[in-house]
Amino acid sequence: MKQLLSITALLLLVLTMLPSFAQDVPEFRAMWVSSYGPGLLTPAEVDETIQAAKLANLNAILVQVRKTGDAYYNSSYEPRAENLTDPSFDPLAYIIKKAHANGLEVHAWINTYKVWQGTTPPKSPDHVYNRHPEWVNTNIDGQKDKSGSYGLDPGIPEVQQHLFNVYMDVVKKYDVDGIHFDYVRYWSPDFGYSKLAVDRFNKETGRTGIPAMDDPVWCDWRRARVTDLVRQVYNGAKQIKPWVKVTGSVVCSHPCPAEFEDSHPYNMLLQDWERWLREGIIDGVMPMNYKSERNPDDAQMFRDWIEGMVRWKHDRHAYNGISVGSVDDYGVQVGETRRRGADGVVGFDFGPRSSRMGFAMGLRQSVFIRWVPTPPMPWKPSNPQL
Repeated sequence: MKQLLSITALLLLVLTMLPSFAQDVPEFRAMWVSSYGPGLLTPAEVDETIQAAKLANLNAILVQVRKTGDAYYNSSYEPRAENLTDPSFDPLAYIIKKAHANGLEVHAWINTYKVWQGTTPPKSPDHVYNRHPEWVNTNIDGQKDKSGSYGLDPGIPEVQQHLFNVYMDVVKKYDVDGIHFDYVRYWSPDFGYSKLAVDRFNKETGRTGIPAMDDPVWCDWRRARVTDLVRQVYNGAKQIKPWVKVTGSVVCSHPCPAEFEDSHPYNMLLQDWERWLREGIIDGVMPMNYKSERNPDDAQMFRDWIEGMVRWKHDRHAYNGISVGSVDDYGVQVGETRRRGADGVVGFDFGPRSSRMGFAMGLRQSVFIRWVPTPPMPWKPSNPQL
């Protein structure tokens, strides 16, 4: 009898220590699917991606429909992506149809200020990089690229209006479950020096000349311009389709501080995502917490940032961004995410590779054993079409 009681006690102890994936509770289980390579570019690629997502018991996919000022849908504002070969194929429309038939939400992933990369310009004369070179962000020394990538300057009103139009175009035309910001930040604190932006700053503040890159008024002004776009897009989507979820890939680099204002994204990228959550102008953030389990310092930083994103979510949602590697490492990080109270996980990335189906099956057999719905957002209405 004593032995039976001991075994029972041991089992109860083990059950109390099991992570939350043992329960059928809603959580966000998603993957980013990039359009830089295969995965979304043809109907066959989409079918394979949906098959893998369903096998993994995911409930959402974030599909990259704007990479660098281009469109993987029928856009009213930007040219078709150069790596799409079939002019009759609308990737986003096809993805939505297939994903919804398989119980998956579709979030339109849009690279926001990033507009081009490489040494040759876009082929289309209608590309914003070609039509409006004066909109391209510039650093304090007049350089326009950052490691070969080009961005638009958030300090220019016409830039903000163009990007707002891009987001609203997707919301109006497509039955997306969400729209998703990426690259919604500056490259670094020495950027933001396009003439149009500096002239606007000086006019609004009564200043003259070129502000120092660490000038606190200048830093606050640039941070506020990024926040302006997030707010404008959130309110615009709410007016058109209030059930559409607005989320963002945000940065969580370097050690996680006690106060967000001391963080690397706040000070070095001018990205105040804690404010967006506090102000209620975003429904959820997905901090890109790409850190290795094999490095003790990285592993601790990974855990610290989960606690930070939960601490700063202000009754909205925080989904932990995890780098896709081995099933074992991914499973460990999913477990750590759940233990610390985040609302789900997003993996980067879910593009085709020889191991994708094996990885998906591994998730199904370990951390995503049963399908669950995405967590509810009590502040948003449900989609009346569902």
